Amino acid sequence: MKVVGGEKGEKTKDIENRDNEVVLRRIISPKYPIDPYELLGFRNFKTPRIVPKEEVGTPVQEFFRDATVFLTGGTGFLGHVLIEKLLRCCPHINQIYVLVRMKRNKSPADRFETILQDPLFDRLRYEVPNFREKISYVSGCIDQPLLGLSEEDRSKISKDVNIIYHCAATVNFNEMLAEAIKVNTMGTRELIKVARDVKSLKALLYVSTAYSFCNHIDVGEKLYPMHIEPEAMIELVEQKSATELETEVATYIKDWPNTYVFSKALAEWLILKEVSDLPVAILRPSQIISTWKEPLRGWINNMYGPLGLFLGFGLGILHIYEGDLRDETVDMVPVDMVVNSLICATKEVALNHKIKSNLNEAVPIYNYANASQNQTTWKYILNICTDEVVKYWGFSNAIWYPSYIPVTYRPVHPIVNLFLHRIPGLLMDFILSLMKREPVLTKVYRKLDKVCDTLSGEPELSPKPEILSELTTLRYFRLRKWLFKIDNVQNLWKNLSPEDKEIFYFDVKQINWAKYAQFYALGIRVFIMKDDIQTLPAARKKLTRLYIIHQLTKFIFYSLLTLFGMYMLIRFIEYRVNDLILHSKQ
Repeated sequence: MKVVGGEKGEKTKDIENRDNEVVLRRIISPKYPIDPYELLGFRNFKTPRIVPKEEVGTPVQEFFRDATVFLTGGTGFLGHVLIEKLLRCCPHINQIYVLVRMKRNKSPADRFETILQDPLFDRLRYEVPNFREKISYVSGCIDQPLLGLSEEDRSKISKDVNIIYHCAATVNFNEMLAEAIKVNTMGTRELIKVARDVKSLKALLYVSTAYSFCNHIDVGEKLYPMHIEPEAMIELVEQKSATELETEVATYIKDWPNTYVFSKALAEWLILKEVSDLPVAILRPSQIISTWKEPLRGWINNMYGPLGLFLGFGLGILHIYEGDLRDETVDMVPVDMVVNSLICATKEVALNHKIKSNLNEAVPIYNYANASQNQTTWKYILNICTDEVVKYWGFSNAIWYPSYIPVTYRPVHPIVNLFLHRIPGLLMDFILSLMKREPVLTKVYRKLDKVCDTLSGEPELSPKPEILSELTTLRYFRLRKWLFKIDNVQNLWKNLSPEDKEIFYFDVKQINWAKYAQFYALGIRVFIMKDDIQTLPAARKKLTRLYIIHQLTKFIFYSLLTLFGMYMLIRFIEYRVNDLILHSKQ
């Protein structure tokens, strides 16, 4: 059984809707031949069906037969995709319990329903109509003792659960040290306590980050010594106030660039020391980006990775970038591939678990990174994405025509910035003021100046206290390159059956970055900007108007610049002629 659904060909309700067909004829034309619904994968849904209990699946699918999963971090980016994949592609799974906390006065029940209403689950809702029978939530919080679980929920997890995924974390690079330790390190400790009570645990998978030991250039699939034990750091957090810790944060984290990676490294050591006798493994993904194939292409729900830069260019806000993007490679992995590797590693860990005397070999670690197998550059991705927006997927709320120039010669940057950012920003804010609306662009460009100034700096030879600032952290990761060892991940891929390789694909060499950039650009428009596909005709007309205004502005600017240059040249010639006449008379 390779797929959960049946034959391809069924259309989504949106596409079958007669009103949408009228709009589609305006969206798809000889000038704009690409079908956005096809590009994102909305036309690839399979016929819904119930998989008979006796139907045998692939080795990975069969491993999850009758399995009960407990998941932390299900409300996050990776957690969403993991839930969807397990429910759609492991039809004989028994149940998934998702840990959900109250947030911003929204109850766990409401947050749980919000998760399942995300467009990411459209395909699951269509192909597996009864999926709601196999997923439920438990109230709790990762930073509470025993995860804040009730006695009833703890008993249920202890009795029923076979597989645990620990994906919950605070991913704020510059979280206060106390908070980062409470969530990422102490939260892991509390999960370990819960896991210890599980009677029939087959596998415990902890999702960390490939940069947990970023103070090493060569990052193997192992742990490295730290200057402080996780228990000692936890004790400090329990004894000192958050303010006290923050005043000495650089002393504690040493050569880690921020509290996020430091707390994740401590959590890895905690797992190694506390549960190495259990079937446990650590997955370390590098920079996680939007989906490559499933369930929809280009799906994303956060502002991680290069998304901020692309949005700035696509909306016509950002027009210059200080630095040379040409040779700046970036290690990115699509979230659906990360999830597939996590699922496959679960089976391998459960079946191959052996208690080892060598502590550093006791816990398998999977560095899921591109690792020069199929890397791309910032410039390549941004160029294609910007080109895709210009050609096909213009934003409805763009304020200017998308265009940018890299400024590699730093002294020129303030001049270009003045004409392409500051002056236009002041003019736009003046117009907004006349319309009795709040001026915003001047503030935006002021922040962009700080970002560009920081990102263009030279990397520190050794981290200093100031490296803890958010912008310096960005510079730290932009200007450094790591060599990730990926032997365990490669072996995991080699050992999969052909059927599992098709369903649970995670070979990064298969990524076509040119195609991916198309999904990425349209996905940002639809899933981040919430810019409906049906607005494309109006957005394209707007982009055409902005292009005309852009070209006219350039013509006027260069004409004035030429006239000013000619005027200055004439004045210079006049000055020189008058000077010569004056000298000849003398």
